[in-house]
Parts: sequence; structure tokens; C-alpha cells
Amino acid sequence: MRKIALTGLAALAMMVGGVAHASAAVNPAPARPAAASATAAVSATAAVSAPSATTANTSVSGSRVSCGSAKSCLVVSQNTDSAGNSVPVASDWNGTGWKMLAVPLPRGASGALNGVSCKQASCLAIGNYSTKTGNYLFALRWNGKTLTRVAAPPKPAGASDTTLGDVSCVTASSCVVIGSATTAAGTTRAVVDTWNGVKWTMRTAALPASVLEAEFAGLSCVSASHCVAGGLGLWGSLASGSFIPGPLLASWNGSTVTTAKAPAPKGAGFQMITDVSCVAATSCAATGFGGSASGSTTYGFTDVLAGKAWKTTAVAWPRESASTGLLGVSCTSTRSCVAVGADGMAASSTGDTGNAAALSYNGTTWTVQKNVPGPGRGNASMFGGVSCVTATYCVASGLTGKAGGNAAVPLTGVWNGKSWKLFRLP
Repeated sequence: MRKIALTGLAALAMMVGGVAHASAAVNPAPARPAAASATAAVSATAAVSAPSATTANTSVSGSRVSCGSAKSCLVVSQNTDSAGNSVPVASDWNGTGWKMLAVPLPRGASGALNGVSCKQASCLAIGNYSTKTGNYLFALRWNGKTLTRVAAPPKPAGASDTTLGDVSCVTASSCVVIGSATTAAGTTRAVVDTWNGVKWTMRTAALPASVLEAEFAGLSCVSASHCVAGGLGLWGSLASGSFIPGPLLASWNGSTVTTAKAPAPKGAGFQMITDVSCVAATSCAATGFGGSASGSTTYGFTDVLAGKAWKTTAVAWPRESASTGLLGVSCTSTRSCVAVGADGMAASSTGDTGNAAALSYNGTTWTVQKNVPGPGRGNASMFGGVSCVTATYCVASGLTGKAGGNAAVPLTGVWNGKSWKLFRLP
């Protein structure tokens, strides 16, 4: 299964006007044999063409963050080395500054860290890497001082490809990982791995017949038996050759995975859920981005669960925003959430480019925060993830670089309830 570019500069390029035709990237070929895989139909990365901000093949791509406290956060992302290989990287926030951490992988391995979740000073990060001998899943434990390898999440027997989407920890010794696996027959199954601090337990779940593929981007658990995940689904029928991509929500009750289409603004050509944050079984928020039917613009949207029903909540972006997108969300209560992403091409005539953006939620309305510092003329920036310790203390992770360039550096932001302070990592 091809990994969907949910975060990083590929997504930034899409959000700030770099999409050629997002919908075209997910329109598959004519009907295929039932045993064939439909994975090639789902590829957000392929939609990026001649981006006007930083490009997809940059030195850094992808970014997620999780905080166990105001003085302990872990950011995971990946660099691209001089040979073009993806290299996982991690950094630690101690409340005053950032420190880059060495990721323990075999020499010459390439890969990515897809998710991280922290409780107090303990964090669990998950990802994948490849060497000349094959492709592997891996997990890292951060204890506030050392980043070490722990047992890798298991793969389903006979799976031709397994992709981990995200991780969510209820306690330091109780975590859930969600992903998807492609069987030898070409079908996709949801994969849930649970971690008890020592070992993993794996469960797989068949997707509904109408869901040909599922790629998970965000996961939030309020208990080990109640989690909500979001991502991108491919809905349709192999027999008829009719496939439609759409935003996906899934729930985990400790034994089964249930999937459904996520509500989203109407009239789009492409939509997906990028992150989920829950404070209770009946109170969650999700972020996403969509593309217009023509593929000329993108927009960020939010979904909110209040009780049993999800509802799309409109975002009042500034009138001059040509393209926007949301990639991360973190809630501390039913009336307090922060969502992050990018507000792109706000004033292209003056040379400004995509700007990291943040929104606040008060239980009813999402409001665009107007005090996120800009990247400066000729530069682009974005937030890819956010983690809030309290309603007035959040840490966001992202990227910044020259507009139109092929290099970027990690960018982080700290929110004190009134303003953002940005940090560029070396």
C-alpha cells in the first residue's frame, strides 16, 4: 500500500496552491480483476505538481508532536539525505528549548516516523524503515532522557504491505496503534496493535465491502477500548470499476473496527481527515483538508462529535486566503481545542507565501488566530501537528523553508493562550 502524504511539505504544497488536480490523483483506472489491488488509486502525493511553496522532495517532510507535560514534548519527522533517502528524526522540548535526538536504526536504513504519543515523560513513537533485506515496522520509547528501540508492532501473516497510521497512549503502559495491511489477494484490512508496556497484541478487522482501502492518519483514545481514527478511504466496487475517495472515520471498541464516511463540505473533488482528538467517548474534534472539483484550490475543514453524531463545522478563513488546510488538532475539553495547518497564498502579489496557521475552538465556533508569526517574504511555513497540555499551553510542530526551494528545516511553535512563539530547529 502506498503511504498517503498527510503531513509535511507535500501537504503544504497542496494547501498553498500547488495542487494540479487532487481529484485526478485518486481517480483509478478502469475496472480491475477482483484479486487486484486498488492501492495505486490512492495517492495524495501524486497530486503535487509545481508547488508554489516548498516542494515535496525537501530535506524534511512530515511532522507530529505529543506533550506529556509543559516541559516534556517529543516531535517526530523525517529528513531526506543527500542520496534522496528518507531518514527518521526526533527532537525533545524541555520547556525552554529543543534538542535533536538520534534515532536508533540500522546503518543505511531509510524510513519515517508516523506518529507519537506521550504520557508524562514517557513517549511511544511508531514508524517504518527499509534496508536491502526488506521493509520493517519499528517502535521507539522515550523516557525523557533516552530514545530506545522496543519490540516492533507485529505484521499480519501473509500481508504484502503494512502501513502504520498513528499511535495513542492512555497510560505509559497502555497504547493503541492503528494501521492497514494489504493481503496477498489485494484486499485491505484494518490493523490494530495494542501495547502493554512489554509486548504487542495484534488484531485485524475486515473493512466493509464498500471500503476498498483505508489509510489512517490520526488516532485518539480515551481508553484502551474506545478510540477514534481518521484518514482517507476508497469507496466503491472493484466489479463495477467505480471508486470514490473520501474522508474516513473509524472507531475501535477493544475488539472490532467500525468505519464510516466522515461529514465534510459539499462540492469538493478530494477530501480527507488528517487528525483526531477526543476528550470523551462522545466528544471529539477532527481536522481535514479538501480540494475543489477543479483542483485549483484547497481548504481546511473541521468535524466535531457531540454526542452520537459528527457534524462539519465551517471555518471562517480570512477572505484573502486562496488555499488553506488543517493537519492537526488537540482538545483539552469539550470547549477548548486548537487546530493547526497552513493559510496559503494570502498575498501572492506582494511575494508572501504559505503561512503556518492555528484555530481556536470554544465549543461552538472555530476562530482563526491572527497572531501566528509569518515566515517572512519569500518563505513558506506550516504546522503539521499540535499537542495541548492545557487550554493556554500548546506546542505545534511543522516546517519552514524558501518558497519554491527544495530544502526546509523543522519549525515549532509554543502557544501561551494569547500568542505564538516560533522556534527553528537546526
